[in-house]
Amino acid sequence: SERSDGAMKVKDRVMMRTKERQEYFRQFDLSLDHVVAASLTHGTNINLVRSLERGSLVPDTDGLISSERGVVLSLTTVDCFPVYAFDPVMQAIGLAHVGWKGALHGIVPTLMEKMKDSFGCLPKDLRIGIGPGLRVCHFRIQDDIRGQFEPTVLERRRGEWFGDLPKLIIRQLLGQGIHL
Repeated sequence: SERSDGAMKVKDRVMMRTKERQEYFRQFDLSLDHVVAASLTHGTNINLVRSLERGSLVPDTDGLISSERGVVLSLTTVDCFPVYAFDPVMQAIGLAHVGWKGALHGIVPTLMEKMKDSFGCLPKDLRIGIGPGLRVCHFRIQDDIRGQFEPTVLERRRGEWFGDLPKLIIRQLLGQGIHL
């Protein structure tokens, strides 16, 4: 969605059905009755979604996976990156909310492992998309957390440290055997 679409963030079941969300999904011929949204925690929880959960909000999760038709996975991001996974062989999808905390704690490998364990997805079959998020030029890393990042994803500019989250996400995908 775009800022002009209005607020899309979902914190509870009432927010699942705001006028803005209804209008946004309607333009794609999708009903909110099919949408399953993640209630984000900046963690690494990935939930398996079944068709019975359509129209619901999954609490305390930053990722959703499903292999059932008619299920629309949804989450919101601002600075964090949405990471999409699709396996055309197993007909499975996954979606993760990847911020710096989730990335450092391994949400990307967790998404790949959960898709393998739940559906038999193989890294060679997965198609990955990384959506927009905070770029290195804006992600200033404070000294108290800098040591948690691999040096290869840090850049020093004008005497300050900056983090390259897309690079970290790509390194984690490659580490899982994903071919980009």
